[in-house]
Amino acid sequence: MEKRGTPDDQTMEMISNENAKQYIRSLGVKPKMEMSELIPFNNADAQDLIDRLLDLNPKTRLTIEEAIEHPYLESLHDPDDEPTFEGEIDFSFENDPNLTLDDVKKLILQEISYY
Repeated sequence: MEKRGTPDDQTMEMISNENAKQYIRSLGVKPKMEMSELIPFNNADAQDLIDRLLDLNPKTRLTIEEAIEHPYLESLHDPDDEPTFEGEIDFSFENDPNLTLDDVKKLILQEISYY
């Protein structure tokens, strides 16, 4: 929150965990720092890409498809050589109350390895 600022009301409404909301509110209102203050080089495209990737609101954050089309990555973007995945990834294991943080990390890495 110190760098990205306090989430706006719309973003806070998306957080379903009341303890998380309460914690965020306990931090007080923090202003969002400009990327130019956080990134030590002067490249507006790089700053814009990072700013949009770190958007706290998942509905307005760049998708991977939008990110690879960003002007900063233009020299790397090749639509003919970029595989896409259109299914859904199953993260239902996250709801198991008996899982430890290490278990979740291992399961996420296992899920990633499938793709």
